[in-house]
Amino acid sequence: MLLKWKNPSGDTVSTLQFHMYLNAFKNTESTFIKESGGQLRGAKMDENDSLNWGWIDITRM
Repeated sequence: MLLKWKNPSGDTVSTLQFHMYLNAFKNTESTFIKESGGQLRGAKMDENDSLNWGWIDITRM
């Protein structure tokens, strides 16, 4: 996937912030899993079900 961004302002932009939402479901060590116990809106994750896990890896910028 290629992400292209053009600065529409005349201001200098020194940082871009990305929200890596799917990384909340990467493994049992994520902050979301630790703090929520794997629960979201009343549903509980099964730690042994590999279909529950998802994440994003940035390989280059």
